[in-house]
Amino acid sequence: MAAAKRTETSRGALALAVASVALVGVASWAIVKGRSQLGGAAAAAAGATLVISAVLVRRSGRLLDRVVGSLGDRAFDAGVFGSLAWAFRWEDAATSAAALVAVAAGSVSAYIRARGQSLGYQLEESPGYRTLRYGLVSVGLLAGLATAGVIAAAGLAIVTALLRASQVAKEERA
Repeated sequence: MAAAKRTETSRGALALAVASVALVGVASWAIVKGRSQLGGAAAAAAGATLVISAVLVRRSGRLLDRVVGSLGDRAFDAGVFGSLAWAFRWEDAATSAAALVAVAAGSVSAYIRARGQSLGYQLEESPGYRTLRYGLVSVGLLAGLATAGVIAAAGLAIVTALLRASQVAKEERA
């Protein structure tokens, strides 16, 4: 019975991850076309599906589910922040640069977490972190404050990467 429930949870998580990637595509298209509010709404929906799938993945406990969840997170970063970097490259260099920093810092943070876990360190990612990161950029787009949302998301990713690196260093010394 428990195995069947885990399989059902796993299927739900994978379906949500696939839906989120489609929503990231819509958000990316809308951002590049200059439709920031539609992009923000699609990014918010993609973020919500990614957070829900992350919660389901924790319940399933399957490695494949965790990999798919991580890929969805990277797809969000590349799609949404990459589109912002492209769309704002001429009119607002600060937003474009912050979007590139957000992609890079998010990738570094995810790498530190994955590498640390593979080495046996206790590094977990809470759904709250993802919710905040997705929410910052989504609300920024919806409110017409893309620059503020992107800079805040980039700052959060940088701080998270530094905290994770610090945690690994502390555990190594212990």
